[in-house]
Amino acid sequence: MQASLSAELAQLPAMDRLQLAQDLIASVTSEQGGFLANEAHRHAAQERMGHYLAHPDEPTVSLTQIRASLGLR
Repeated sequence: MQASLSAELAQLPAMDRLQLAQDLIASVTSEQGGFLANEAHRHAAQERMGHYLAHPDEPTVSLTQIRASLGLR
């Protein structure tokens, strides 16, 4: 990426940069037929699932709640 484009993008408001990042990720994953998790991602997911199963009464946060807290749709 050209340095001037990178500097210009850095000047955008944070929410615009976040939306741009999400749009870029969506465009990449759609081209590749989806996201393929690497071993580290799979391990982290297994650990989280194990923790959830061991502590089913522990409060959780939904994706909708996370998005709302970030001011996203």
